[in-house]
Amino acid sequence: MLKSNVKRVRLRLLIAVCLVIASVSANAQKRLHFDVDYHYYLTVSERFLGQSFGRKDIDDMHGNSLRFAVRYDFTGRVSAGAGIGLDWYEGLSYGTAPVFATCRYKLIEDKGLYAFTNLGYSIGSSDGDPFSRGMMFDLGIGYPIMLTKNFGINIQLGYNLSQFHNQDFYVVDVSPDIIDVNRLKINGCRHSLSFGVGLTF
Repeated sequence: MLKSNVKRVRLRLLIAVCLVIASVSANAQKRLHFDVDYHYYLTVSERFLGQSFGRKDIDDMHGNSLRFAVRYDFTGRVSAGAGIGLDWYEGLSYGTAPVFATCRYKLIEDKGLYAFTNLGYSIGSSDGDPFSRGMMFDLGIGYPIMLTKNFGINIQLGYNLSQFHNQDFYVVDVSPDIIDVNRLKINGCRHSLSFGVGLTF
């Protein structure tokens, strides 16, 4: 009789633990989000060699970015997490592979519109090949169009700052007798407008 009661207590305890775990897991799934985003960067200016250059100075100044992030809803308005990305910039061409922290703040609770920021550092080799090292920073607003309860299309508009280090830059000196090509290693930063679209789930 005693053994039977012990078994029943253990069974009830096991069921209670399973229910608690299931409840916590379900709640975590509602709070945990995954984002995959593509961004097009329209470069406004770039600074290197102690000078600033605009779109009229350098042809085809733009960039493309693919980002993946994991976020957790800490409150009804605040969501934060971390992500990785692959970015490529044209004009003065270079690539970055940023690892970053991300944070979102809903401007109106229970509504979709939010402000966001990303801050990170691009991992790469010391000679800048194939990816350049440097800080990255994003700031903007976004809006998710939810197709189901946990799946939607994410739209973002913002500002992107990207640093680069040790990138090859070629200076060509042309004279009547000779053409001299010099390779320099330069550091700089780029300022861009960012237009993004992606999936959130």
